[in-house]
Amino acid sequence: MSESKEKINPEMNSTSSKNDLPKFGIALSGGGARGIAHIGVLQALEEFGINPQVVSGTSMGAIVGVFYAAGYSPKEMLKIMMERKFHKMINWHRPFSGLIDMGQVQKVMAEMIGEDDFTSLKIPFYCAVTNLNSGLEEIKSEGKLFQWVMASASIPVVFEPQIIDGQTYVDGGLLNNLPAVAIREKCQVLIGVHVNHNGPEEEVIGLKAIAERAFSLGIA
Repeated sequence: MSESKEKINPEMNSTSSKNDLPKFGIALSGGGARGIAHIGVLQALEEFGINPQVVSGTSMGAIVGVFYAAGYSPKEMLKIMMERKFHKMINWHRPFSGLIDMGQVQKVMAEMIGEDDFTSLKIPFYCAVTNLNSGLEEIKSEGKLFQWVMASASIPVVFEPQIIDGQTYVDGGLLNNLPAVAIREKCQVLIGVHVNHNGPEEEVIGLKAIAERAFSLGIA
């Protein structure tokens, strides 16, 4: 893990002048497995000496974003994804409200990140989620960390929703798949990374594939 970033509080002083803000911020979109491309973008930026100092993310963008905010370099993140076989960390079962339990993904976050709190991160991180009860988008940047990342990545029907404080939360991409506004005023330069090309698909077979395709087209 990189030791060059210092811990800071996720909330910035709203009275700071523009010049006091971090120079670069990055917003990472949702996109399922395609979200792995965010790691490549972060690596390319670092090769040009661009190191985002504030991050926002939705769904897979939130998962990549939280590891980056925790201080992991793009190469370290790719190693984690490959060695821990993220795509296989899905425990299939059939609860009344979904098809997949991402508990194993949460275990990896707990193991690799440690403290379950936004304040444990080395740079500010903002996570987009959808509150099904209110029908509104919410941006989370404080409190319990893992539950909000899991909620942000919980594609409706495909993944089990997260029940938090009596409210039902699902994928932030349902209402905000690229949470740029969340950090627009918290950096001088904002970079948005969108990985959701919705071109033709030769084959869409099976409940999971159909649900993911319908969700992707709907938010597009």
